Amino acid sequence: MLLENFKKYKINLENISSKSIEQYEKDLTRMLEYFGKSVYNDKDVISITASDVKVYIEHLAVSGKEPTTRNKCLAIVKSFYKYLYSEEDIEVDNKIFLIKRAKGKHKESLWLEQDEVNNYIKSIHCPRTKAMVEMLCYTGMRYSELINITLDDFFNGKAIITGKGNKERQVYFGNSELQSMVYDYILKKRKKIIERTKKETNLLFINNNGNKMIAQNFIRTLKDNARDLDRGNEMSPHKLRHSFITNALLNGEPISVVRDAVGHSSISVTNNYAHSTKKSIEKLMNKDRKEECLEDDRRLFQLNW
Repeated sequence: MLLENFKKYKINLENISSKSIEQYEKDLTRMLEYFGKSVYNDKDVISITASDVKVYIEHLAVSGKEPTTRNKCLAIVKSFYKYLYSEEDIEVDNKIFLIKRAKGKHKESLWLEQDEVNNYIKSIHCPRTKAMVEMLCYTGMRYSELINITLDDFFNGKAIITGKGNKERQVYFGNSELQSMVYDYILKKRKKIIERTKKETNLLFINNNGNKMIAQNFIRTLKDNARDLDRGNEMSPHKLRHSFITNALLNGEPISVVRDAVGHSSISVTNNYAHSTKKSIEKLMNKDRKEECLEDDRRLFQLNW
């Protein structure tokens, strides 16, 4: 079956994660079903044309789907049919590859300056949430990486984690404030959970039932603690990672070091997180020019007057 071949190709040759593959299958399934066809039927798959794809993308737009969502779907469709064309030698409608992405409104990314990070952490009362936010803000980890950190990792002061594309990197927990907050969580909330549930686990962060943390619950907690922030409803683990990267670049850390610290595939990806603070922009615009230039301006003004 073509879909299964495509999934194996993406996993084995391109090292695409199983989670991403699941999204590929969902989007392709929805598109085929929209036309009363099945993604598991090879004849149905091959029959799809560029016109069909355009109709489906337009349907997503009418349904209120954001440009980013539509573009992700289009990228998956293009990837699938490109595979069929190049790897399976199947004649597909090549116009599919020419369909343009939707243009979206540029939205200023939410990230926190260092003093905002500090104030946000101080506002959190739960020892577990405080420790998790601290670790995200000072290591730049992804949430999926954070919840797999073990007690042994923390006590050793470092951990080797596997990020996107099975790329390994090392993260460190030597920051004194980070250590203080995590130890506070371990000795208070985590100890009580273990005593109550009688569960044995080496995971550092666990939920109230002694199991692995659930992303949705943590994101809801982040938003609740960010009510006083501008656009606090957009708070997420990725925004905290974004803040780590941006503040590191603003502090003059080499972009190559930041890239390796967060596990990006290239410097161009890291550069997408480069932002200026409002204070730095104001300083630039209000900066006085050299005195000799100002004196030349005064002379020119007097001559013209």
